[in-house]
Amino acid sequence: MRFEQTSAHLVLYFAAARVALALPMLSGLRKSRSNVHWLSQWHTRSILSRWAKAQTSCLLVCVVGSLVGAALGQEFAIENQVTRSSQDGPKTQSVTRTIITPEAFYDVWYDGKEPSEVSVYLISRKQFKLVSFRKTQNTTIDEADVLEFVANVNQTAKSHRDPHVQFAAKPQFVNKSNSAAVHLEHKLWEYTAQLEKPLDQPCLDSYRQFADTFARLNVFWSYPPGARLELNKAIYDRGRLPSRVEVQLNDSNGQPKVSQTTTHRYSWKLQQADRKIVDMTKQAIVEFKPVSFDEFLADR
Repeated sequence: MRFEQTSAHLVLYFAAARVALALPMLSGLRKSRSNVHWLSQWHTRSILSRWAKAQTSCLLVCVVGSLVGAALGQEFAIENQVTRSSQDGPKTQSVTRTIITPEAFYDVWYDGKEPSEVSVYLISRKQFKLVSFRKTQNTTIDEADVLEFVANVNQTAKSHRDPHVQFAAKPQFVNKSNSAAVHLEHKLWEYTAQLEKPLDQPCLDSYRQFADTFARLNVFWSYPPGARLELNKAIYDRGRLPSRVEVQLNDSNGQPKVSQTTTHRYSWKLQQADRKIVDMTKQAIVEFKPVSFDEFLADR
């Protein structure tokens, strides 16, 4: 999930601000952590200001994770049906797919019936590979750089003028969960997640790792990941997986502003189409033109 979808990948989210977050300062990102000078306070404030200009029209995706460092030996897939609505625009719907393997998590976005973009997290290497089939490009970003960037964003968000940015960096939910569902409530931000049993503990662990990892990656085109990470933990602590997640952002008076509902359908065996996507993505990583992170995000 984008990065949630939901994903690996929580994969919930609104991506209206993705283009605004092209981040031209990231051109040297793939070289090494020592070259990541874009993590300065100035750059972080620049990114947060673009969030404000996007008028809060993007949410976190419903999938993400990085708690378990080793491959977990599980293969399964998740179909994610996403419905978004806001005060400023029409309702939109989309379908993404999350593929979990022992080596990697795949967050798949479609153009019609064909994959248009796949975000991959390589578990043992702790590294992301982003692949665009539309532009025949790929790019690389280390998880360590993502974590460092999240830390800088969280620090700068404390003084941001948008209360949703502040809250996402340091959420303070009231937990009203029960045995059937997770309910996290705040005047600005609400989550409700319906739950179902996982196939086994390794599947639960894999999903949690995916969900947290991609929640952090989504910081490049959405809010800070803190709110989504709180939801991931509340779900995991109950030993369950999310079957339906509703998120609602409210204005300062507590009135609904933006909402998104994501329904997850789990397949405990990979289909032939899933394996084809995995093979296509592996081939694209080798054959497509490698570009800088900012170039990859441009014209998205």
